[in-house]
Amino acid sequence: MNEELVGVNAELRYITVELMKIASQRNISFEEISQEYINNVYFLDRAIRKSGVAEESRLRKLAAKGRH
Repeated sequence: MNEELVGVNAELRYITVELMKIASQRNISFEEISQEYINNVYFLDRAIRKSGVAEESRLRKLAAKGRH
């Protein structure tokens, strides 16, 4: 659990730095770019769920576990 948390924190730091760079390049606030990023994350999540890709992947993993 602790290793997972360390990984998540590292990813968040990386995303934060990248968003800060983009905000600076676009001359907008970090808050604005963060909101755009979050909106894009939710958009992508809905698109994946709608396409069924996530479900297909989950079913493949379950099938692979059943073979072992």
